[in-house]
Amino acid sequence: MRLYQKHGIHLLGRLEGSWSFCLFDAHQGRVLAARGETESAFDAFERARSAYDEIGFPYEAARCTLAQSRLREAA
Repeated sequence: MRLYQKHGIHLLGRLEGSWSFCLFDAHQGRVLAARGETESAFDAFERARSAYDEIGFPYEAARCTLAQSRLREAA
């Protein structure tokens, strides 16, 4: 996670708009889930879901909700 955060957050500053934050949180959730960090992954998906809702991307928000439910089932 540290390497991803270092490069991801650095590059995130170059991007503009809420879309980049949505993508970052959703991908961070996937990385954390793959590493077995369930609670942190759930929180990242929640941030992404909320941000997708704010900018009007309901299908992406639903994907985050689905990922959260799969994390809960696996735990």
